[in-house]
Amino acid sequence: MSSRSGTEGIRPVLDVLNKLLEKAYAEQETAQMSATQLNRARIGLEQCAEALIKEVDRKLEASTEKTAQKAAQLLKVQFKDADKAAVQAAERYHSAALHLGWKLFAGLAAIQLLILSVGWLLIRQSFPTQEQIEQRRQEVAELTNTVSQLEKRGGRVKWSYCADGDRNRLCFQTDETPKNGWHSDDGHPYRVPLGY
Repeated sequence: MSSRSGTEGIRPVLDVLNKLLEKAYAEQETAQMSATQLNRARIGLEQCAEALIKEVDRKLEASTEKTAQKAAQLLKVQFKDADKAAVQAAERYHSAALHLGWKLFAGLAAIQLLILSVGWLLIRQSFPTQEQIEQRRQEVAELTNTVSQLEKRGGRVKWSYCADGDRNRLCFQTDETPKNGWHSDDGHPYRVPLGY
């Protein structure tokens, strides 16, 4: 019973495939007939084209002499027009050449003026003004005074980081020349920083 139902399920598929094959064969025959007809049309067109080329050659040969004479007349007229245009162009070039010298001189003068202006601006911006120089002198004097004040108050002390177990602590170098060191009023020991 299952083999019969399997066969019945395949039969419609086979019928569809047979119809598709028949349709493909019919299309192939139609395509072959069309190709044959196209080939015949091509041959006919080639023959017509050859005949047309021969006819055109014959007519061209007949009209070549007439055309050559007409072309010579047209060229003569065009050469006269071209000669007039060349004379006008030469006059314009001559006029332009007269004015070119002045235009070139003016252009070069403008470029030199621009270069001098840019140079002057660059030089002016590169050097400080007298007021800026005076202001910087005052700043240097103030900084020198500040440095001397810091030196008097221990500004030469050398600072560093010292290891204290697993952390670094800020420390400074001390002067170890006194044998016993100093003690404050409350008895704590003190050392003098080196450079103070």
